[in-house]
Amino acid sequence: MGPPRLALVLVTGVIIGVAVGTQGSPSLDERSPLISGNAAWTPQVRSDTVGPVKRRESGMIYVRMPYARRVLAGVAAALSIGLVGGLARPAPAAAATAEVGITDFRYNDSSLFDDYFFGYVKSPRTRCKENREVKVFRVRRGDDARVGSDRTNGTYAFQLNKEDARDGRYYAKVNSKPGCKGARSTAITVDDNPQQ
Repeated sequence: MGPPRLALVLVTGVIIGVAVGTQGSPSLDERSPLISGNAAWTPQVRSDTVGPVKRRESGMIYVRMPYARRVLAGVAAALSIGLVGGLARPAPAAAATAEVGITDFRYNDSSLFDDYFFGYVKSPRTRCKENREVKVFRVRRGDDARVGSDRTNGTYAFQLNKEDARDGRYYAKVNSKPGCKGARSTAITVDDNPQQ
């Protein structure tokens, strides 16, 4: 329970206690039976009473609570209700991790322009696809060889320049981060290129 809620509970308790303490002549609701009995109770309470007045008639004792104590009782009751409400309030649900994908991954081999790997990072959440580092790997026996990396631009595309890529199978990969899943593209085949 945070400070604003605690302050509200305290103010509510004081209001309740004052409302009860400032009532006029005592009524049956102001007396709490301590010992139950079968006979009815006839109110006999002095108006100048300062402390609690106990009156026992035919097996029943009633107590009139003083003003200050009634105020404190109201505060305590309001605090109890507020505390229980604060503890019972469910915790906010954690944000779901967004899906991420790599699409249109390809290798452009041109005699007029630089050769490069290209693709897009897709996700329903903007922060999961903007300025994301994408790494390109070549499949090989053992650990795959890292070719290089690039970051997505304003259209969430990446481009890794690589002249005369070695024949083989390649894939792009983006690591996961809080709130965003990782992704790996489908592997593509590069062939008919000069060996490095």
